[in-house]
Amino acid sequence: MYLLGLRALGHEVFYIEDTGECVYDPVLNTRATDPAYGTTYIHHALAPMGLGDRWSFVNYDGTYHGRSADEVRTKVTSGAVGTAGSVLDFMTKTLPGNVSLHVPRGGMEDRLADYLGTASAAPTGRDFEFDRIGFETGSAVLTAASREQLRNIAAILGAYPQAHVTIAGYTDNVGAEPVNVDLSRTRADSVMHALREMGVAPDRMEARGYGSENPLASNDTEIIHADVTPERRVVAWLRGRRGSDAMVVVVANFSDWRSENPEDPATEYVVRGWPDTPAGRRWREVTQERDVPAEWAGREPLFPWEAKVYELI
Repeated sequence: MYLLGLRALGHEVFYIEDTGECVYDPVLNTRATDPAYGTTYIHHALAPMGLGDRWSFVNYDGTYHGRSADEVRTKVTSGAVGTAGSVLDFMTKTLPGNVSLHVPRGGMEDRLADYLGTASAAPTGRDFEFDRIGFETGSAVLTAASREQLRNIAAILGAYPQAHVTIAGYTDNVGAEPVNVDLSRTRADSVMHALREMGVAPDRMEARGYGSENPLASNDTEIIHADVTPERRVVAWLRGRRGSDAMVVVVANFSDWRSENPEDPATEYVVRGWPDTPAGRRWREVTQERDVPAEWAGREPLFPWEAKVYELI
């Protein structure tokens, strides 16, 4: 779910798992030194989404499965990480005027240049999310790491002088909305000012602040369950508004604790705060691709270090 969400927002995604211990094999019902069950599951889960070659599993003994150690190190040690934490795969992008840029494949600059370079670019425009800029906490001061993407955007706009842009600033929904609107507008102004310093004409840009209105991703996240003891750490959170048809629940066990006899369907672990199921809908566990009986919703057993993602269908 996270990989699909980040990719939908324009990020380049790559899945890496490093457990540091033997993994559980449900066929053998024990921890196994051979990770074949898990790696086969990862491949089959990611392949239909076009990510079948974009993962690597590091076994307890340090062996790599999927992409090799050298391939993973090349990506990770490039030092390029998007604002959402995704590892970036760089490419050379050639613009009109024989200008070459070093940009993340599939990232904002790559997609913006492709859009402006097509004759069919709609006059109404299209939204693109800055994915490699950031601000100092609680301020409109751009971080030093933001300069690279801004320089690339300035170069792209220079290569396509007919383009006019609106820079829209957003915030999360924490705090007073008037403050959020002011901060989002000030941040948009900071981006516009930086682009102007890099050679983009002021009359080709405008800045607007929207606060938490119309965000690119849902701001509705609620911790609905926190069971933290010396022996057990289980947390559950809800994405989407309660009662809506777009609710997603994640239940994660960050410990070695397990439900007693978790293979027994009669065993329960109750997630307090589980949302009511809307009429005519039911829950599906995405991680194992199975429908959840109504009486089991929010009451299913847990294995050690297990995470389950539930969506409404």
